[in-house]
Amino acid sequence: MANIRVGLLALLALAAGLSFAQQANLLLSWLLLLALIIGVAATAGQAITGLWRGALIDDRNVMSLSRMQLLLWTCVVLSGYMTYALARIIQGLEHPLDIALEPSLWALMGISTGSLVGSPLILEGKKRIAASLQQLEASKAALGEQQEADPEDFTHQGQLATNRSISSARWSDMITGEELDTAPHLDIARLQMLFFTLISVASFAVGLGHFFLVNAPGIYGAQALFPSPDESLVALIGISHGGYLTAKAVRRSPATPSLDSKPAEATAVEDEHVQAVG
Repeated sequence: MANIRVGLLALLALAAGLSFAQQANLLLSWLLLLALIIGVAATAGQAITGLWRGALIDDRNVMSLSRMQLLLWTCVVLSGYMTYALARIIQGLEHPLDIALEPSLWALMGISTGSLVGSPLILEGKKRIAASLQQLEASKAALGEQQEADPEDFTHQGQLATNRSISSARWSDMITGEELDTAPHLDIARLQMLFFTLISVASFAVGLGHFFLVNAPGIYGAQALFPSPDESLVALIGISHGGYLTAKAVRRSPATPSLDSKPAEATAVEDEHVQAVG
């Protein structure tokens, strides 16, 4: 029933967006379409995971910073393009989808997508590194004390900290370490990435809204130019993503015996015993 209500609200938002686009009130049209796309993403997350924030939770049951930044850029850019295209279609232009996109916008989306794809590839190696029982217990105790989390919700995949269930995902996962030894601590590289993402998305969104408010007649030309972020901003975002991925690749936890492994001395004694019996 909740999904049906959300679907009806989405259709209402789409209809209102089309109406405002027809009346050349492009700012309101864009805001409604932006809310529509965010609502669809939230509904999809809720339908699959049972949580409205489900689209931001990865396979380790933690809130993913890479997912959030890609989703934010997708919602803002896609809703803006949709507003632009619908307004041109409603005006009956000969080539309504002839909308030029600057290379900087393509680069921005490519950086965001590359970060999302590269993150799990980098972390895959850390899943194969064994963790000790002492590491796991120390991380559980620290998380329970510092973040008021239930220690029993906490587990691991190799050296990576994970949650046992999707419902255990926390917003703080985005800015804390990903390994057992660093999970209770603030990760500066991830915090910087969060700041860059929020500030750059907000700046672009404000600029896009101002464009729809002030330069609305300009979108009806033979070939319209879609607003794009400045190249210097794209360069800063690229540097931030590079630092984020580099910090992710660095292993912070020391190599330790597996939770199930035996000390080398004990294994050697067992081998000698087997040979003697044989």
